[in-house]
Amino acid sequence: MNRAAITDNILRQIRRAFLSTAALTLLSGCPQPVPEEPVVEATVEPVVDAVEQFEPDPFADPVDAPPTIAPAPAFSNGDVDDAIAAALTGDLQSAKTEFQRLLEDPELGTYAAYNLGVIAYREGQVLQATSYFEDALDKDPTHAAPLAALVRDALRTGNSREAQRLVDVQMSRSENAPEIRAVGLYVLNHDGRHEQVIRDGREILLQDEENLDVFFNIAVAYRETARPELAQFILEQGLGRDRSRVEFSLALGQLRMEEGNLTAAQTQFSNALEVDPFNAEAHNNLGLVRLRLRNYSRAEESFVSAAQYAPEYAEAWLNIGNARKGQQNYAGAQVAFEEALSIRSDFSDAYYNLAILYLDAEMGGLEKRPRLEQSISYFDSFARGAGAIPADHPYHGYRAEAETLLRIEIEFQEEAANAPADVWGDDSSEGDDSSDDWGDDSSDDWGDDSSDDWGDDSSDDSEDDWGDDSSDDWGDDSSDDWGDDSSDESGEDEEESDEEQDSGDDSEDDWGDSDDWTDAADGEDPW
Repeated sequence: MNRAAITDNILRQIRRAFLSTAALTLLSGCPQPVPEEPVVEATVEPVVDAVEQFEPDPFADPVDAPPTIAPAPAFSNGDVDDAIAAALTGDLQSAKTEFQRLLEDPELGTYAAYNLGVIAYREGQVLQATSYFEDALDKDPTHAAPLAALVRDALRTGNSREAQRLVDVQMSRSENAPEIRAVGLYVLNHDGRHEQVIRDGREILLQDEENLDVFFNIAVAYRETARPELAQFILEQGLGRDRSRVEFSLALGQLRMEEGNLTAAQTQFSNALEVDPFNAEAHNNLGLVRLRLRNYSRAEESFVSAAQYAPEYAEAWLNIGNARKGQQNYAGAQVAFEEALSIRSDFSDAYYNLAILYLDAEMGGLEKRPRLEQSISYFDSFARGAGAIPADHPYHGYRAEAETLLRIEIEFQEEAANAPADVWGDDSSEGDDSSDDWGDDSSDDWGDDSSDDWGDDSSDDSEDDWGDDSSDDWGDDSSDDWGDDSSDESGEDEEESDEEQDSGDDSEDDWGDSDDWTDAADGEDPW
């Protein structure tokens, strides 16, 4: 196909895209039937209640995907099919054996090296994965997949400069091959240079009209510049060309999620997992759907799978913490957030979530003051890593709340420390000037001036111990023991008749009437 034909083909695609969006724009002004989204099994997730939590934007960076197994090239004649099938079914040992056998093949060696790198990454052997990707590029400098894996890994850790260096080196080695130029679009998108992605992507398509890295990055650029209809059109075009490229399903699911259509998003993520059951990003994003539906236990299952298939996937560990917090498993949430930080020490979202956790929950057996101090420390770590924080970000309110609670706690502790040591209101450190505990001037325990123990003014010779003038034991003027309806002042029941009690019985008891708990019916309650 000559240059003019390629150009005409691209222009036709672009015209179709713009006509499609124009039609959508025109139709949006009048009522239209809303098409029903396909319903997938278990679409409606059960909702459970949980505490409020922070959920970061999972799609702020569109290149956060771990590498995936590459399909066999067209010229393979079935030589790598068994290895790919084994890898996709989880039989990694058999897959590694087959791919290693093909490493020295002059045509298939680069595909074997790349896929060995994917398996090593899945097993958490990042350095070994990097070595395999570099070997694949040595075998074929124009092979885009291993370069994309290296570039995405650098961008995942925020190292845009290293990602660009990798592209520049490979551009020189490949004599500016369009496949390598297309990988450079990931860096431009990461850096927010979306219009340049669209311009450069169109130029690359003049040389390589079927390049799916270009399709994907242009779609991302359209999405990031608030043109979701164009993004959707291009993603569907790319998915129609190669359904094994699961990033197109993932990006379509992201679009649906941003629209709030969780059913359609779940469908796309499930489709991606049908193609690649071990795709970490698909598991992570499916977990995010469940997280937003507050199905925290199922969400945790998805996030754990994501972390299992990409052990260096810090976002998956962050979301494991979110799911555990939703289940009020605060200790487990703390472990997950700290694991995310062990993978990426400058991961500001993990610091933020830890700050909220220490603000809201009893953590690690800490007293309130050190817990709030730790919360503020985490907020400060978040602020240092996040850069400019928007004025409407909830960080400001939460940090102010932590400071207020800490100030109140400090004031409370200072008041307690400065309070008198005794609690009886006299002027001595022991409560009085004597050896007893009641603040009188005698050696007895009840604060009178006699040698008896009950605080009357006599050392009477009566046989009772209560300081009255009768032979009973309770200080009234009758022979009963409880001071009920006689002339004393302690057994009145003037206002008891209207309060029916449920705990009384009518048996002989020890409380001075015929029931145990002031039965209003007999009129002789003891209270």
